[in-house]
Amino acid sequence: MLKKIHIDNFKSLLSLDMETASLNILTGLNSSGKSSVMQALSMAEKIMTGHSIDDMGHVSDLQCRYATDKSNYGITLWNQDGETRKVRFDGSRCESTSFWKEFHFIGADRLGPRVSYHSPKGANPVSVGEHGENVIAYIRHYERDLLTDSRLHEDADGETVYDNVNAWMGEICPGISYCLERRHSSH
Repeated sequence: MLKKIHIDNFKSLLSLDMETASLNILTGLNSSGKSSVMQALSMAEKIMTGHSIDDMGHVSDLQCRYATDKSNYGITLWNQDGETRKVRFDGSRCESTSFWKEFHFIGADRLGPRVSYHSPKGANPVSVGEHGENVIAYIRHYERDLLTDSRLHEDADGETVYDNVNAWMGEICPGISYCLERRHSSH
């Protein structure tokens, strides 16, 4: 699990230190840096897993305009085991991707709430998707699996993904719960 983040010279963030928990929600005024934090994490994840960041923009657009040292440009991450990874946003690759095996990222797009979410055919249940597009397939795939780590919610009815999704939903959006309707085909 990610425990701490340090971001240098990225977009609106000259320098940011942030402690993290099992669930993190960024709130704040417009232009306070919420999206910059999410985009920095997205870039780090792409670099650490060997994916291209060409679609993220030109370096001059991504560097903080107030930075005096343009060479110090990236993100440092600490996990629960004390491992540290520094990722430079010039496309440098990290040697280990195991650091990210339990990291799930959902983007910071400015999309409104939806009544329902379409689960695309062939959705990858291993990832919730960068924009949350695979979240239903992910929950459906893992709903009966047991959680044994810090993602357990103290008020969950059990230790399954299903129980904990409902507990977290109840905390984030009181009165809202996860219910998966299964469609049965008639023979």
